[in-house]
Amino acid sequence: MIINPKVYILILNWNGWKDTLECLESLKGVNYPDCQIVVVDNGSTDESVERIDAWVKSHAEIKALLLKTGRNTGFAGGNNFGIKYILEQKDCGYVLLLNNDTVVEKDFLFKMVETARANPDAGIVGGRIAYYANRGENWYAGGRISFWRGCVYVDKKIASEEPFATGFITGCLMLIKPEVFLKAGFLEEEYFLGVEDWEFCLKAGREYKLMVDPRAVIYHKVSAATGGENSPLTVYYTARNRMMFINRNLRGLQRMSAFTYTIITRLVKIPLYFMRFKFRHGWAMFKGLAGINSKRINN
Repeated sequence: MIINPKVYILILNWNGWKDTLECLESLKGVNYPDCQIVVVDNGSTDESVERIDAWVKSHAEIKALLLKTGRNTGFAGGNNFGIKYILEQKDCGYVLLLNNDTVVEKDFLFKMVETARANPDAGIVGGRIAYYANRGENWYAGGRISFWRGCVYVDKKIASEEPFATGFITGCLMLIKPEVFLKAGFLEEEYFLGVEDWEFCLKAGREYKLMVDPRAVIYHKVSAATGGENSPLTVYYTARNRMMFINRNLRGLQRMSAFTYTIITRLVKIPLYFMRFKFRHGWAMFKGLAGINSKRINN
């Protein structure tokens, strides 16, 4: 048995080199002995490629490399690009998905691998994710998928000080066994941005246990690449992709219930946006519910 399986840390960048470099700087202090950083640039149009490439070259002591997709393929597409490269490496023990707008505690990876190895039936391990700006408040500490409402509920309070099973792990931080991709497939690229982690957890959860280690802590700026949690871009893709998730994965009464709940609760928000003069948010919500395709909505 390998004492410390090699972990490939996958970071996706899209026009966010400042966040990515801060994330990379925090990873320099990680105490896990065998890891390789893979940064995938997802068709950035700013200075990202030059800045990140310069960082990689100036930190020869860090195992890091930069891959380029050549175009923006979305969160799922960009990560899949990196995952496929990683799975081709014969020494891959685990794949770690890590958002670029995060910074990490030095022992987070050691704790996650420890939990994964102590629970052979666990296919994915997550951690505790606190807000970057308010590190005493949790953004994610476990969660579940509601099939009757077609949404995900995320826990803010830690269920246990020890690792515990959960129903949903955010794609912001996922330690994944390579074999999971063989059974659950890759991230669904049709979503483009958001909700792909819902479906991935749903598929993986049929074969494996999903676990959270609250001792593994990172800090998240939350949707930095899309202008924040409440940007028009985030509003659009959240609405569109919830409808897509329901259509792709639910059947019968659950499907009917989830569509009804989602449409009613989203429609109520549209006039509220207009009353607050957030016209782009209201229009983004309408387009998302209507399934009007858009690869990019300006913030």
